[in-house]
Amino acid sequence: MRRRILWGVLAILSTSAGCHGKNPSTASTDQPAKRYTVRAEVVGLPTEPGGELTLHHESVPNFTDVTGAVVGMDSMVMPFPVARGVSLENLSPGAKVEVVFSVDWAQGLYQVERIRKLPSETALRLSNSAEMSATMRHEEVQR
Repeated sequence: MRRRILWGVLAILSTSAGCHGKNPSTASTDQPAKRYTVRAEVVGLPTEPGGELTLHHESVPNFTDVTGAVVGMDSMVMPFPVARGVSLENLSPGAKVEVVFSVDWAQGLYQVERIRKLPSETALRLSNSAEMSATMRHEEVQR
């Protein structure tokens, strides 16, 4: 079930950003993982070991799809697996953070690799993610 949700999120990321006419069957999946730094607000913490951190992140203008095309990613609420050794101590819903996350299209994986708490007065540029949030709640109910 978790892998199905992961592929669903990755599909949303690539299709919502747009493929710019490139054929996904010609995707270069031998590229190394890409890393992105983005600011976000914590929406939810993992409820079990190995669970996912839910963030409402700012847009990621340099996000690349599976073909290597720079397509960007809108601000949205989404779950992130957290790499081993990344501490979520002192975080709670509403906390503002800066995260480094990686996307490895070849492995079909993405995860938060680093997280740093920001001052609570940090202003974030977040769009309305009601549609994504509703989708995520529906998927949670399905689990």
